[in-house]
Amino acid sequence: GGTIGFWMASGVIGTFVYGGLKYLSGLNMVLVAFLLCSALSCILGTAMGTLSTKGVVFIGIAQALGIHMPLMAGAVISGCYLADRTAPLSAVLNLVSSMTGTDMPGNIKYMGRYTLMGLGICSLFYYWAGRSYAGADLSGVTPLLSLLKSSYTIHWLMLLPLVLMVLLVLAFRRSIVTSLLISLGVSVALAFAMTDLSFAEMARNFVMGFHPADAQLARVISGSGVLSMVNVILSVIFSAVLNGLMEGGGMINLLLDRLNKPTQNEGRLMANAGLTSILLTLVTCNQPICAMATGMYFSPKFDEMKITRRALAHIISDNGIIVSPLIPWNVNAMMAVSITGVAALRFAPYCMLCYVLPIFTWINMMRASRISKKERPAPEKAGV
Repeated sequence: GGTIGFWMASGVIGTFVYGGLKYLSGLNMVLVAFLLCSALSCILGTAMGTLSTKGVVFIGIAQALGIHMPLMAGAVISGCYLADRTAPLSAVLNLVSSMTGTDMPGNIKYMGRYTLMGLGICSLFYYWAGRSYAGADLSGVTPLLSLLKSSYTIHWLMLLPLVLMVLLVLAFRRSIVTSLLISLGVSVALAFAMTDLSFAEMARNFVMGFHPADAQLARVISGSGVLSMVNVILSVIFSAVLNGLMEGGGMINLLLDRLNKPTQNEGRLMANAGLTSILLTLVTCNQPICAMATGMYFSPKFDEMKITRRALAHIISDNGIIVSPLIPWNVNAMMAVSITGVAALRFAPYCMLCYVLPIFTWINMMRASRISKKERPAPEKAGV
């Protein structure tokens, strides 16, 4: 939040928005946002990192072009959250693989066809939903470009912080936190060298966010800051306390035992795993707890029924993990609200990937359930 506020004030975000408006405004920006955020998230391996860097740029472009904000937020969030179940660098996917005793490259390959089908369906949806904005009247763009140029130092060097962060993660395998801090340091140096911002103004924008006096500029670029993340920070603290109490008291395993009755039906066992992962995401507001508890609890059960553990990794990834931004009180949704400025209940209907991927897993579960029932031996007749 603080980094984004500073980037807004120093011209990093303004330069990206300027370039997007100048060179991409004639395209279907909703589809472009989904595809670029999907690609970048798979490179960076982090949904939140992508959302807080590239996502905020597309939000600014959408505001400038008059695109329906919940639609653009949904497209951006869908693309960003592809990382958590697809990217090789994703900490969440690596955790799911570890908890299910599977290898991460194999899981990516196992889920590959569902990934491609999901991307295809979502691309068609965002093409259809965004087509009316592709040919919209762009007469208001030229004055906005002039405003951005007069308000910021529009220079290719201002692209360096974001480009550097991507390179640090991709080429040098630095963590997203380390990369973000280095990128912030470069941003500060550029701000001192190329803008009139004082150190006090930089600190204020970092903490309070960027709130320009010009109403037209504020409509496109404003907000963020450390204070905008207070709700997220409090939610993380409270969820950590709750998770500690539940784990320490053995409440999670007790809850899972109560919810999951023994079954010999493959489809029903898979459905139990899917429902459990979603329930844990709802209750704990925490992706790692969902991955750890569901993976450890169901792995031996899948072994007993000779179901590949890759199916379990797929179920966790495309249920409990992918739906997290749809839950308003979840940390992921609160982060998305803070970055996009759009309420969770407003962008949730447009997060198409978060619906399509779970649907694929539930279709597989129903098929497995029917096959299991057909293969179950008929009961013997009495007296025979």
